[in-house]
Amino acid sequence: MGRPDDSLARRLNQVYLKHRFEDIELFEDVLPTLEALRKRYSLGLVSNGNSYPDRYGLEGVFRFIVFSQDCGVEKPDPKIFRVAAEKAGCAIHEMLHIGDSLGDDIAGAKNAGVRCVWLSRRGAENSSGFRADYEISSLSELLRIL
Repeated sequence: MGRPDDSLARRLNQVYLKHRFEDIELFEDVLPTLEALRKRYSLGLVSNGNSYPDRYGLEGVFRFIVFSQDCGVEKPDPKIFRVAAEKAGCAIHEMLHIGDSLGDDIAGAKNAGVRCVWLSRRGAENSSGFRADYEISSLSELLRIL
């Protein structure tokens, strides 16, 4: 806007970060499903964004976390899935990636050779051309699939 104001920029950033992390509410199916899954599987988080699980009640749930900013690539780049497999201590074909983005999560997983689940909570139609191995509308459906 042609009006640099560093103090305003700092304040706006503080307000954004406060609401970005303090106003998060998990869907009801998230904690029970992750708790059930972590008894049998090694759970990890692969994120392009700043989704820090300890800031919204998921500390200790994930065995590993892969942030795009730490490995220099973002989903859908297959490299981020290879990094996740390495951190998980498994082969690519042993992974299952769950995501809500057809372009980032599903296309990325497929391009990396990872089986995947599209979480479409609102039952959106998939007209993208990217096909997941499974489609679910609730995270709890994973318990049946697995």
